[in-house]
Amino acid sequence: MKEQEFLNSIEDLSGKIAIVTGGAKGIGLETTVYLASKGATVYVAARKSEGTDVGIEEARRRVRAATTKTSDDAGKSDGDEKIKHHDLDLSSMKTAWQSAQAFKKLEQKLDVLICNAGVSMTTLQKLSPDGYETMFAVNHLGHFAFVAALLDIIKNTADTTQDGRIIFTISDAYKQAKKLDYEKLKTSKPEDGKTLKDIGDAWMRYADSKLAIVYSTIELSNRLRNADIANIYLNACHPGNAINTTLGTGHQTAVNPTMERAVRGFLNLLIGNSTQDSAKTQVYLAGNKSIKEKGVHGENWEPEFSMFGSTYKGCAWKEYTQLGRDEEERKKLWNVTVDALRKAVGEEEIQSVETLKKLLNAGSE
Repeated sequence: MKEQEFLNSIEDLSGKIAIVTGGAKGIGLETTVYLASKGATVYVAARKSEGTDVGIEEARRRVRAATTKTSDDAGKSDGDEKIKHHDLDLSSMKTAWQSAQAFKKLEQKLDVLICNAGVSMTTLQKLSPDGYETMFAVNHLGHFAFVAALLDIIKNTADTTQDGRIIFTISDAYKQAKKLDYEKLKTSKPEDGKTLKDIGDAWMRYADSKLAIVYSTIELSNRLRNADIANIYLNACHPGNAINTTLGTGHQTAVNPTMERAVRGFLNLLIGNSTQDSAKTQVYLAGNKSIKEKGVHGENWEPEFSMFGSTYKGCAWKEYTQLGRDEEERKKLWNVTVDALRKAVGEEEIQSVETLKKLLNAGSE
């Protein structure tokens, strides 16, 4: 699929407000550029850092360059005004919830929420403020709290537009996961990351965190529809093999950095695809009109690439694994997650979000 063909498949997003978590690096950066180039105002939700600032400036520059305008002022507006930073720390459910509350004071609407941020290959040396393993905390718990707190503003927007979008970035790694062991996810290991065996254990915990996102996608989507909220299209996607990002680097001391770069380089040549192509599936779920027209809810979408050259051909629905569809395991995670949210922010805060209250009572069948 040629680049212009892909761009033409995305609707004009002018006037829409979007959030991209982790939108200043890697796949998230490309997603930010795509959405802003199609007219959306994009909030890059990430922790304040030099890297975040650099990424936002790069996104603005690229949007300005991609937009043909007759005046420099208009071009500046397209880049600088359409891409904004919003502070978000996903390591804690409380800080993620507070970030969402702060966003609602900035904007009256939210059309698109892409939960793209993530961490990989972290160790068990220290648990999150909520008492869980870091990847599970950031990739699942933090995003759950952020989405939950934003449900009212997303629903109110969708009531007007009849088209709200929430996208979770998963990974095919979830297919390697086993049933979630919550006791293990809550047990620290002070020496973790120092042996080669720890690398394999870290990868499996990453797979666990992505399985948790699969469960969240299905559960939240089912509960939205059971609460008669069918105009929010919540789906998940695997981005592809964007091996040349920095995701997962530097955490395992047993990994030789030079060897890691060599292996990543080889794998990138063999099976890798660009971060730009990796962003396309979540952008498609966020901005293609067929998602609404066909009533796509709770699905997993994956990219398709050519055999040679890894050229992006498009994306399509892919069935979840048997474990991914396991209703009992999904409900178990829901209960664990809601309990963790209650402990993190308190019942009064949860009751203040009307849509979340509906989902808690809606059921998931």
